[in-house]
Amino acid sequence: MKWFIYVIVLVYMFYRAVYGAEGNALEIIPISYPDGLNYLPSGSRLTITCKLNNRNQKVEWLDPEKEVVTHNTTNRVYSHRRIAPSSAKTSPFLLTFTRAVVDDSGVYTCQSEREKKEISLCVLDAARFVDTPREEFVDKGRSFTLSCRVRGDPQPVLIWSKNQRELYDDKLTSKYKIFEKFNHDGYESLLTVTSVTPEDSGSYTCTAVQENVLVDDCSLVDSINITLQVNYAPEFEGGSDTSMIFANYNDTVNMDCSVSAFPKPTYKWFHDVGDSTLFQYPSKQIKLLEDETIARLTLVADSLSFGQKFTCKAANDLGESHKDFVLVKLGRPEAPVEVYVAKALQSELIFNFTFNEESSPFDIIQAQLKFSGDPDRRPRETEWRRGSRTVDLEVLEDNAGLYKLPKLEAETKYWVRFRTKNDHGYSPWSDPHSVSTRADEEPTSTEEVAEETTTEEVAKAEEEIGEEDSLSDGTFYGIFFAGGIFVLAFVCMFVMRMV
Repeated sequence: MKWFIYVIVLVYMFYRAVYGAEGNALEIIPISYPDGLNYLPSGSRLTITCKLNNRNQKVEWLDPEKEVVTHNTTNRVYSHRRIAPSSAKTSPFLLTFTRAVVDDSGVYTCQSEREKKEISLCVLDAARFVDTPREEFVDKGRSFTLSCRVRGDPQPVLIWSKNQRELYDDKLTSKYKIFEKFNHDGYESLLTVTSVTPEDSGSYTCTAVQENVLVDDCSLVDSINITLQVNYAPEFEGGSDTSMIFANYNDTVNMDCSVSAFPKPTYKWFHDVGDSTLFQYPSKQIKLLEDETIARLTLVADSLSFGQKFTCKAANDLGESHKDFVLVKLGRPEAPVEVYVAKALQSELIFNFTFNEESSPFDIIQAQLKFSGDPDRRPRETEWRRGSRTVDLEVLEDNAGLYKLPKLEAETKYWVRFRTKNDHGYSPWSDPHSVSTRADEEPTSTEEVAEETTTEEVAKAEEEIGEEDSLSDGTFYGIFFAGGIFVLAFVCMFVMRMV
């Protein structure tokens, strides 16, 4: 009989060892936040469920401070056990928040006699922008302050940006000033833009960043855009200097008048008929394009319009601006009046040209080059015809003012001259220039070309000044030495005559 009891106990212990651990496993149901949020809004009700497959074991909930959450249902946060049917295999243990607050955030623990499981709770009082205007207006030259006011818990950090570039309190240029304060409406950040220009117009973003330090990955980011409109009088891009419009006889010519201004300007076109008299074109003859930012006057180029002056006037409440256009008959282009070597490389040269403002536009620019036997002697015209080649220059895409002469030999001297071409023919050749390529290869970035050009110009100027100084010093000492010899010879001759 005794052995029979031992066998029963052994079988029971073996059953508990094999099946008991699996049957007593804890499981916490993941938190499902409302409306697809990744946090629980402050003031919400929430119940967290912990399951255990053994109805007889004791289960407790611990708060983030590892204190046991009591079963007192009158508390704002309490634990309790849901009564399940006797046939149910699991027994749920619940942790209920009747009205969650931000300080409830943290890691909660469900523990039984054998194990424990943890779950993180994130509670936020989401930031809300209050009394923050979406659009502001300011006149050019004045300073203006943008206000961003927000409520929320934890206290948000407010960040200003424009065009995805964060703005700081700029102590060097004093362009931006940022000041923060508390008031009865919440936390406020003030961004002052000083001496506003049209470039300061645009959308400014105030971003509120909330982070609950009690829980990892418990944060919220929200933002609001504030548009700043700078009021200013019309301004022509590139200035108000007279523009030359080139056309062929009987061509239809579009004269486009475009300014930057706010508010939008009104446009008027005039024709100078002489004696300071202007003829105003009717509005139906003026076409507004691209959201009324361009006023186009269409004419036919003929003997009555060539050489005539046309004036566009743009005006708004802050002022008026005008620009003159002269219609010029298109003819053969002119050669460049000045040629600069912007950069010399191993297999190419990069040039910059200056043209006469009244020269007709051209389609291509060509270079004629030949090897330089004597860089001090310009080739004769017959030599250009016999031993030279003509190449079309390439326009650098990132800067239309620079042209590239490719496929040259390294460390070689050339004579080169230039001409332009359009539908009316070629220009004459420019004066020849002596140029040379380098021995080593260097990159051809346009920014590097511009930077090196400036550096070379400065270095050349300094070298010229140094040469002038050196020449002046040498001349001075030479004259001093010759004068000394002359005085010494005169003294020797005087002594010899005395003797």
